[in-house]
Amino acid sequence: MEDGEIRHVHRKVFLPTYGLFDERRFFAAGDVVRAVPSRLGVGVGIAICEDFWHLQTPQLLALDGAQILLNVSSSPGRDLAARNDVGLGTATSWRTLMRTYAQLTTSFVVFVNRVGVDESVTFWGGSEVIGPSGEAIFSAPFFDEGLFLVDVNLEDVRRERITLPLLRDERLELQARELGRIIAERAGLATDSTADAGAEPGLDVAPSASVREGDGAGARDRAGARADEPIRLRSRRR
Repeated sequence: MEDGEIRHVHRKVFLPTYGLFDERRFFAAGDVVRAVPSRLGVGVGIAICEDFWHLQTPQLLALDGAQILLNVSSSPGRDLAARNDVGLGTATSWRTLMRTYAQLTTSFVVFVNRVGVDESVTFWGGSEVIGPSGEAIFSAPFFDEGLFLVDVNLEDVRRERITLPLLRDERLELQARELGRIIAERAGLATDSTADAGAEPGLDVAPSASVREGDGAGARDRAGARADEPIRLRSRRR
């Protein structure tokens, strides 16, 4: 909303249905990804949580004119372990995504995450503002509610896109052509010349890559290995 009017509505495009998520059971997915102009003089691209786990979302928004990518998220905290950069696997993953998208699209990325506990699910907060060079301008604390105001210099986008013209050099005609080919192959409407012989439509690898003699659990391939044995890697001796 801007100046008391609805400027744009984004309906979540990707609905997570795995692990503790079951969104497809209750919702229908949106099918539009659009950037919208604002009185700030820049385009804004809005996404919701899982949308940013699919790289086409930030790419499409940036190509459509967005210089600020805004992700509103309800990310639950998972994978507490010292091996993670900040002790929380979810936060490590999100931070990696946000910095990567900011740099590849040379855009500001604003990540706004829910915080608190709801029905035993903990939301970790950690909202961030990432500059178009991929560097964090602001990082909110974990697990604490807060209202944070962050000043950004929108000229940074122009400077970064002149220095690193990634969006300018994207070959969209190549992408459109190859996506058309992939869609046709997945639908079984075209032959995939790079797939294994015997692969099912839409798949590149055949159910069994090696030629096996006999069948059943005791079958062996021509190298003498049992069909039901796991593949083992051996070190090469000099």
